[in-house]
Amino acid sequence: MADQFTAVANISWFTRVKDAFAGMVFGVAFFLAAFPLLFWNEGRAIKTAKSLTEGSSAVVSVGADRVDPANEGKLVHVTGLATTSEALGDPIFGVSAAALRLRRKVEMYQWNEQTETKTENQIGGGQVKHTVYTYQKQWSDHAVPSGSFHEASHDNPAALPYASQDLDSAKTTLGAFALSDSLLRQLNDFSPLAVTGDAAQHLSADLQGKLKPAAGSYFQGVDPAIPQVGDVRVSFMVVGPETISVVSKQFGSTFEPYATQAGRDLDMVEAGAHSAPEMFKTSMEQNQMLTWILRFAGFFAMFIGLALLFQPLVVLADILPFLGWIVGAGRTMLAFTVSAAFSLVTIAAAWIAYRPVIGGGLLVVALAFLAKGLTHRAGHAAVPAHA
Repeated sequence: MADQFTAVANISWFTRVKDAFAGMVFGVAFFLAAFPLLFWNEGRAIKTAKSLTEGSSAVVSVGADRVDPANEGKLVHVTGLATTSEALGDPIFGVSAAALRLRRKVEMYQWNEQTETKTENQIGGGQVKHTVYTYQKQWSDHAVPSGSFHEASHDNPAALPYASQDLDSAKTTLGAFALSDSLLRQLNDFSPLAVTGDAAQHLSADLQGKLKPAAGSYFQGVDPAIPQVGDVRVSFMVVGPETISVVSKQFGSTFEPYATQAGRDLDMVEAGAHSAPEMFKTSMEQNQMLTWILRFAGFFAMFIGLALLFQPLVVLADILPFLGWIVGAGRTMLAFTVSAAFSLVTIAAAWIAYRPVIGGGLLVVALAFLAKGLTHRAGHAAVPAHA
């Protein structure tokens, strides 16, 4: 059952003004950091797209049953069964399986703090802040520091007693090929591996008696059905022998990343049987998705930065709550307009450096957007009060 505590704080207008001016430092940092992020992201996206296009026209599909020396140094596409002749084991916890990868996940039952804050603006610029602190117990794969909790009665252990770890097979084959470590580490379709009583018999000497199998995992504590703060569970997952598809450079009887003229290495693997065109299409889609995520991140950083830079104006006007609301709305609109325009200008500048024709068009659109936004605001400011 969750514990809840409510704290009420009165913040004076002078304190808010001081905090707002202090926040401008972070505003400048966010605003300036957005430009290199946006510029770098476009360069990364273009290089990756060019490399994938280059690779899709150079790749050669080969069989997994034999290594053809004629393909040495070429970008090859191979589909086959990835397997290993050795059992992969965790010597500390006595768990083993015929697997390509074995993941040990260590979790501890801990307190977690969540906060929800509501503020009420007061005439005179002050604020009343209501903060609800909710404490819940949950499993976590990292130590949750409790020293900064609002309520000191919810203590967590300082660290987990054991470490999570990934173990990879040293001898993974793909037909006649040996799978490289870089490709093996990209296989992440893990499935659960249940801990049995037999595994518990092979625990290291210092863990005997501390851990016991429970619900497919190891449990350290009194009762798995009623865990207490500080209790630990250790679970395991594996990537078993499976059919995979690889696009990489043939290097002897194994693989290594293929260096493209566009500047990005190609070293791809997917679970299942996929043709080379399908794999390149998937990579193109992933590149586009990452590009848009980072574009939004850059825009958002710029927006937050400008909002913090203009925050003192909002707080100064907040001496009358309705006036502060009006200034705050205007601040948000201005920050959005300027951030959108500057983001487009930065993206256009990056494209001009890599693809001038498209970049020039984007720059025109960005400047038009900025001019329209500023003209629109200036028009509103010029309207007489009696209009």
